Amino acid sequence: MDDALRVRAAVWYYREHFGFAKRPPEADLRLMAIALVTVANGDRQITPQERNWLVGYFAAKGYPPEVVKEAMSLAPAEPGKIAALLQSDVLRTNARILIYDAILVASVDGYRPGEEKAVREMATALGMDEAAVAEVEGLVREEQQLRARRIQILMPEGHPYLDERYDP
Repeated sequence: MDDALRVRAAVWYYREHFGFAKRPPEADLRLMAIALVTVANGDRQITPQERNWLVGYFAAKGYPPEVVKEAMSLAPAEPGKIAALLQSDVLRTNARILIYDAILVASVDGYRPGEEKAVREMATALGMDEAAVAEVEGLVREEQQLRARRIQILMPEGHPYLDERYDP
């Protein structure tokens, strides 16, 4: 995808998902990627579904091609090093969005206890309290339920391309 198209896609994404009037600067994207890979690895494995979700998500958000490609094999941070990784002002300013993204990727194949723990460690490093994390987790659950409802309403008979978890 050429750069102008990538930027246009990112502008659309941020407006559609977060209500931003413009795309945020491309600062610390690699750190965000490492943080999300680390949470996905909270259960000591990054499944192909989680890896594919990360790569697709980064591409949809208009991340530079080199970051998207690196996400295909990016290693998680070592446990205990997440706090040092998250000292960036940009990451701290966007803490709730980063936690939201982390819960989304961890939920791709089931939100497991190790991943929940990694989310909470990341949230603590970002200065978020338990109530804020629980609120974001609730939002993700509501969105998952709404997605399932939307799919059921739009494709009550199923669809040849429908993921098996949504088959009627």
